[in-house]
Amino acid sequence: MTDFIIKKLPYDLTFNAGLALVGQYMKRLGISAGVDRKFPVGVGGIANSDILKSYLGLLVQGKNNFDAVEEFRGDEFFTRTLDVGTVPSSLTLRQRMDAHAPSWFELASEFNLTAKYATGPVDFGPLPCGYMAVDWDTFVMSNSGTQKEAVGRTYQGVDGFTPSATYLGSLGYCLELALRPGVQHSASESEYNFERALPMAASLVSGALLVRADSGFCSLKLMQEITAQTSSLKRDIAFIIKWNPRRAPVETIAAGKVADTNTQWAIDRLGKSECV
Repeated sequence: MTDFIIKKLPYDLTFNAGLALVGQYMKRLGISAGVDRKFPVGVGGIANSDILKSYLGLLVQGKNNFDAVEEFRGDEFFTRTLDVGTVPSSLTLRQRMDAHAPSWFELASEFNLTAKYATGPVDFGPLPCGYMAVDWDTFVMSNSGTQKEAVGRTYQGVDGFTPSATYLGSLGYCLELALRPGVQHSASESEYNFERALPMAASLVSGALLVRADSGFCSLKLMQEITAQTSSLKRDIAFIIKWNPRRAPVETIAAGKVADTNTQWAIDRLGKSECV
């Protein structure tokens, strides 16, 4: 039987020690100077950088409710590691985020680009063919039983949101997470995400990009946007988007391919053949 020795330590332990690394990273990104220079506040007011750093401190712990900040207002470890001068109340946090949401919208993209220089060269994981993947998809965030703005019936049959996620390379680097209403279709207004994410991807890596998406993004408008970005960015950007046949006569098309002796088939496995 093991004996346990229990004693009181002369210092406090914390359950969120990982905030120390988050704080160092935010310091290297220059969030304090970058935010307060663009969005100053009056004498005696809580700095906008403190607002953002406090909320980021919640998000990295999986907390997105403004009320969660109250438990950290007297937490010295939280304030020291994140270099927060004053942790705001939940009411101040909510009001400031609501008031500045439109003007702060592009801050995430700006700091993502800053990360390129703050951390040095990054291996995003190119594909064996040489292209750098830009993967696009939506997923469901269940918020059943809540009255939050934009909560709606999602394609998985639950009430919630349907965010859009963009990943660069094959190692899991996330370029953008865009919160979207639950009822919004995957392809709807996604061209605006392409407008932001593709230039960001092109600035972070050199070489050709390959956009990959499922049939929810099978949209002529999106394909045209990718083609337009190829021209404006002067970068080779290819795309593979799974076909959504909708009302297309799939059986008739398949029968025509089978009957055409010029069709070249690739046999992937027993019972599955493919052609272009």
